[in-house]
Amino acid sequence: HRTTIGYPRSMPPAPERTPLPTDARALPATEAETLAALAPLLAASQLPALSAAESAVVGTHLRLLDAWNPSINLTRIDGAERRATHLLLDALVAVPLVESLAATRASARGLRVADLGSGGGFPGIPAAARLLASDPAATMDLIEATQKKARFLDVVAAASGLAPRLAVRAERAGALMPERQGPARQEADRRARGDAQIELPVPEDRE
Repeated sequence: HRTTIGYPRSMPPAPERTPLPTDARALPATEAETLAALAPLLAASQLPALSAAESAVVGTHLRLLDAWNPSINLTRIDGAERRATHLLLDALVAVPLVESLAATRASARGLRVADLGSGGGFPGIPAAARLLASDPAATMDLIEATQKKARFLDVVAAASGLAPRLAVRAERAGALMPERQGPARQEADRRARGDAQIELPVPEDRE
């Protein structure tokens, strides 16, 4: 009686993943319906319409978001109306508040803003499109601890043309201000949990 011993066949190598895109110009214009839905919302909120430069930044962001979202789950908000309301309008209505807060802390270095727990770039990138255009000395940091999401934010910052004034820091928000307590630290903790809705000007004594 002869026993045949079988050996498992080697598994074929896993197919290489296609790199996620970095050039929004090569992607479909998936932002068109969302921008069209945003226009009347801005008017109803008595906010300025997007300029051509702001539209270009937001369009770049949305195109790359649509290309990356199936792979790394940046947002569950879909549909032009919901995207216009919950992703874009919610960011842009905060801009006057951020500017008024910054006016009480005038600095020759310009407005410095941080979006804590930036995720898919909301509200930080749409707000940056307007804030950085209105103040040539302004800067914004997108704080995001998840490396894949931070990589996405880096790509958008570069593709939008706002880098290096729009910068990404792949760190936990609380770690950036370990010695701080009070409202600033509480706001960082809320953003890390996804509770807060606006960006805060960076304290002037914090480099």
